[in-house]
Amino acid sequence: MTKKVRLTEKQQRFVREYLVDFNGKEAAIRAGYSSKYAERSAYITMQKPEVMLAIQRELNKDLKKIEVTREMIINELALGGFYDIRDAFDEKGDLLSINKLPAHFAKAVVGIDVKEVIVDTERGPERTVTTKLKLMDKKGALYLLGQHLGMFGVNVNVKGKVEHEHKHIHASLSETHDFISQFTGGEADRPPKKSLPN
Repeated sequence: MTKKVRLTEKQQRFVREYLVDFNGKEAAIRAGYSSKYAERSAYITMQKPEVMLAIQRELNKDLKKIEVTREMIINELALGGFYDIRDAFDEKGDLLSINKLPAHFAKAVVGIDVKEVIVDTERGPERTVTTKLKLMDKKGALYLLGQHLGMFGVNVNVKGKVEHEHKHIHASLSETHDFISQFTGGEADRPPKKSLPN
């Protein structure tokens, strides 16, 4: 059975502070880590499995409290990924009022900008109102859905150069042969036991 690792007081404070705004650096500072090395401290702290488990446990508690399920999140992402802009307009091409928008489309709306302009004309002041709908990011929603469904392969980029030098001195050629055979698994003819020159 794996022994449960207890968090230090500072790590517990970090977990609480991280859940406030999900900003590792700021959470580290508020938890009492040096502000000079806060970013590094946050990174190191979050590499610890016990810290990540504590964060996940607290997030799960929050989701349970507000009764959010995986299905609800997936459904909302689907609405954001598959809405049809034509649903926001009537047959004349005018934007529907907010209370007339179909429910499935209204859920994809993340904001509304209303701009009112009054212009003086010969007939008197004329008022025009421009309404702009801000909609969910289709591409982002579809990407998250695709990720959840495992539709995209893992793409790992490794950059850099790895070098390794190994020096091993043997007293004879046969010792060198034995050493190389460990790695090659070969059973090549063993050279005669002859000392290497000094």
